[in-house]
Amino acid sequence: MTNTNRNLLTWISFLSYALTGSLIIVTGIVMGDIAKYFDLPISSMSNTFTFLNTGILISIFLNVWLMEIVPLKRQLIFGFCLMVLAILGLMFGHNLAIFSGCMFVLGVVSGITMSIGTYLITHIYEGKQRGSRLLFTDSFFSMAGMIFPVISAAVLARHLEWYWVYVAIGGIYLAIFVLTLMAKFPVLGKKDEEEFEVIPEKEKWGLGVAFLAIAALCYILGQLGFVSWIPEYATKDLGMSITDAGQLVSYFWGAYMVGMWILQCTVEEIRLTALCDGISSTSNCTNVLVQQRY
Repeated sequence: MTNTNRNLLTWISFLSYALTGSLIIVTGIVMGDIAKYFDLPISSMSNTFTFLNTGILISIFLNVWLMEIVPLKRQLIFGFCLMVLAILGLMFGHNLAIFSGCMFVLGVVSGITMSIGTYLITHIYEGKQRGSRLLFTDSFFSMAGMIFPVISAAVLARHLEWYWVYVAIGGIYLAIFVLTLMAKFPVLGKKDEEEFEVIPEKEKWGLGVAFLAIAALCYILGQLGFVSWIPEYATKDLGMSITDAGQLVSYFWGAYMVGMWILQCTVEEIRLTALCDGISSTSNCTNVLVQQRY
């Protein structure tokens, strides 16, 4: 695989996580304005998260099967068309049913895109590089949590309609679309001598992986619930402006990203120390550490 094509696929993966992160995070911030827009109590708008998260969850599970039928490039191009239609529906569909449907479509698109992004990283990288790139994907999720709350707060503070926040998020998928047209994607089950090798059969997952996935799901849901609660608490109970509430969410995701980097560095040092403990010679240990780091 050429370095150019690898870089294109890598950036598609990074932006796919930024897309999902921005959609999930800003929905909690603009939920109050959405409720006012439809003249409903904010408690009735909790289904916003239900439709969005359901779309993400369903699409991630379905895409395990869908990737073997529909080429990845075609999925991303079709996803861009759905993204445009969903945003137009949010802007011009003054109806709660249309709004819920558009949020579900956005969830489906982001879930498919994120699953493709994860697959690309695991396919084009190996070993230590794969782990570091996967860390970067999650960092882009957190980075979106830092940037888009500020954008959302700026939009709302200028008394613009809430749906312009989703137009800004659409800019992420526009970048993914442009990169998709330029990149060459792997095709499951087929041989490409120039770029890709045959993708092996699916690995059998043990019970431990299933428990780990369930734990990760509970962690993410709890995290998102906490983040969605912050803006409402900050504005109602603390008397903060929507701009300050958006910055508060941004601080949370910034701290989250820094914490992940610290954790990754700590785990890497523990791994290298354990590896070095099994080597008797100091010079051999130094050589191994240099190889592992660089």
